[in-house]
Amino acid sequence: MSKQLSGVRGAGRVLRIGAAAFAAALMLGLAACSPDVAMQAQKSVGEDPAGSGAAQPELAGVIDPYASLPMLEDPAEGGAAMPRAGANPETSRLPRIHLTILSPDVPITRAGETRKGYIGPCVNPKNDRPLGLPLSPDAVAAGGTAESCLQSRGNEPVSQELTFKLPETGDLFWVYSRVTPILGGNNDLQCAIFDPKTWKPVKRSQYACDLQWMQMGNHLNPVPRVRLTKKPTKIVTDPGEGQRLIEQYCGANKPECTYTVKRQDVVQTPESEWTVIDVYNNCGPDKKEPAMHSYSRSRAFTVKDSFGVAASGEFNLKIIIIKLEAKYEHAWTNSNVVTFGVKNPVPWGWADIIYAQPAYLEVDGDFTILTDAGTTIVRGANFKLPLDPDWGDELGGNRYPAVAQHSRGVKINCPVEPTQGSSGTKMIDGSKAPSADTLKS
Repeated sequence: MSKQLSGVRGAGRVLRIGAAAFAAALMLGLAACSPDVAMQAQKSVGEDPAGSGAAQPELAGVIDPYASLPMLEDPAEGGAAMPRAGANPETSRLPRIHLTILSPDVPITRAGETRKGYIGPCVNPKNDRPLGLPLSPDAVAAGGTAESCLQSRGNEPVSQELTFKLPETGDLFWVYSRVTPILGGNNDLQCAIFDPKTWKPVKRSQYACDLQWMQMGNHLNPVPRVRLTKKPTKIVTDPGEGQRLIEQYCGANKPECTYTVKRQDVVQTPESEWTVIDVYNNCGPDKKEPAMHSYSRSRAFTVKDSFGVAASGEFNLKIIIIKLEAKYEHAWTNSNVVTFGVKNPVPWGWADIIYAQPAYLEVDGDFTILTDAGTTIVRGANFKLPLDPDWGDELGGNRYPAVAQHSRGVKINCPVEPTQGSSGTKMIDGSKAPSADTLKS
């Protein structure tokens, strides 16, 4: 999992837990957790949005955060050497969480909250008057900040967990802060992006978060600051770059790649794209009698796409298939093998060209690829899935044949010394057969 810290120097160690350790922690901490831990997880995703303040086990020791910022007391770890606050520090006689959350790119709303400790509102230690800040923020506007403050009513640790709904994704943004008395342990600040269905961190999210202690030398009142940012989005339209990205990120078991369908329909290929199956050139010895073009051959039509990746072995076609409408579920096949047969008379000085017109289930859309650096969108990914010959539309009959066969004749210049008629894929002079749309029926 990616971790990110921004603008923090000398603030202590960063907690990094590997994927294997995280999986083990989940298995031990959530799969076989106590009812209290399960209740904590439920509350943090919104079952108790107001927060009861009841003491609950902390998820911070179970899950793997995106970023973690401990504040350690040990001078060797930077505790005593941390810089003090500015000329006008905010003081407190009791452990306090004066939290600021920034969201410069998107609006977020609170989904749930859990608090631990004997908690009350923050007051001015000089006159015990309330600071007028809420215990927790309800929302953060795009480009704005939200400020909240709570403190212990005694001299004991206080902690707060908040979850916020992220737009468009369904994921949650999680913030955890813990402040202790000077002799009570280490302060901690964590954040992560979670899938609320599994309560697991999203490995490749379009969002990131970073952390900062605004008063790094004040153990009772470190003033935590958390920022949620949306990673940059890159649009790719170049086919070569698109192919490289799709092959790299859109294989099997790579959930960071998704496909959005813009259009899906059964279509026949236009004449300009018909496939030449066979060419018969009649320059035989008999100029008065036509020669007979007899031909029989099988031809396979497979998946085609605009990036050349469908048959690469790395690409996961299932990403496309699961997006199909129900009426097209059985409309396509991986490979459509068709046998062509023809028996056409061909006048001398003419060529008989056989074309195949396959029908496809054509799907247009975009790939969205989530990486540690941000979001990449590959535009204009077109896929053509061969039509299944047995598929029928809602009226009970195929709208188009899976592959249609067409014949076109074209005048050719025969040699002075006539030769026998020939069958192949090129004209008698070795040139490429013309596309069907240039010939008249």
